[in-house]
Amino acid sequence: MIISKGGLIDEEDLRKLLARAGAHFNIIRLAYKGDLSGEMDKFKDYVYPRELNGKIEERINKLQQKLDAIKHL
Repeated sequence: MIISKGGLIDEEDLRKLLARAGAHFNIIRLAYKGDLSGEMDKFKDYVYPRELNGKIEERINKLQQKLDAIKHL
């Protein structure tokens, strides 16, 4: 979903965080399948961005406020 719908995100910072999360999940998937080899240290930077959850919640709240404002017109 991150790959197929990530382009719909209009906030660049959030889009970048989603890309980092997507890379993280891809590395986990490849490791699970046994498709990673070589120096494992080169994958250490592919960690889940901790700030992503807060940014998503923040964006949801902003969109909900906009929706509420439209409903009251």
